[in-house]
Amino acid sequence: ITSLANANSKNGFQALDPLKSDIMFQMHLKLPEIVNDNQVIIQKKLNIANNMTLALSQTDSTSSAEIFFGIQSGSNFNYAAMSVDKGEFFHLTAIYSPNTDQRVKLIKFDSSDVKTVVSSSVQAQFANLQYGGNSLTIASGSTVRVNDQSLLFIPQETFSGSIDDLRYFKTVHSDDSIKRNRFRSVAGFENLNLYFKFNEPSGSYSGNDIVLD
Repeated sequence: ITSLANANSKNGFQALDPLKSDIMFQMHLKLPEIVNDNQVIIQKKLNIANNMTLALSQTDSTSSAEIFFGIQSGSNFNYAAMSVDKGEFFHLTAIYSPNTDQRVKLIKFDSSDVKTVVSSSVQAQFANLQYGGNSLTIASGSTVRVNDQSLLFIPQETFSGSIDDLRYFKTVHSDDSIKRNRFRSVAGFENLNLYFKFNEPSGSYSGNDIVLD
């Protein structure tokens, strides 16, 4: 479980707050073939009604699950969800661009290189996605409102699964660029705000105060 607060700021705001920029999260994911309750994968929030959350919804299925990406800002919201298979790695991209189609979108490349794209049914323009420099959390989170629902999304478990090569850009790449670069290092790419390779060595070793990312 990782909690991040970026020390670099601009105009008093933490650099991981989207503000008026594009949003693009990318990662390789693998979900275990077990039932799951509500789980947060990535979250940044100011309060219950102001957040961006990438999460798993509760399911009794051991073969598939629903992943959603939602942005809630007061009464304004955008949301998209897709079904994913458990038991195998897939590459997931979650994006929102205020400067193009103003829709939340999920793009998945499965282990057979098949692409699936799900987009929100409505457009939404957010004036300023500011979260007060609060931490961005990975694999854990807290209660939020998503999709403007009266029932809140309440995480019941920390994330169970594998996350690899996590990236957060403040720009949106084309589908071709996402496919081309999903297995390549993106160090040095423009508007890359966060990059965790998660390549720590396994097993026992003496340098326990060292983390590679």
